[in-house]
Amino acid sequence: MVPTYQGTKGGIQINENGQAINTAGNPIPRLYACGNTTGCGTPGKYYTGAGGTNGPGMVFAYLAAEHAGQLDSWA
Repeated sequence: MVPTYQGTKGGIQINENGQAINTAGNPIPRLYACGNTTGCGTPGKYYTGAGGTNGPGMVFAYLAAEHAGQLDSWA
């Protein structure tokens, strides 16, 4: 066993609004993702350390909520 940092790389691709992107590169309507599941919180080659993904995760959660709040209601 070797002590090391851990973090996720990759996952669901998202755009600047936190919308999930399909394989054709288009946003999937009403599907959002943020945090470690998207890989957006781990810039570069290595995990930056404990808590290093919290900031980007919160930012993309906020951006996704702002974008989703502008959608027309299904009701």
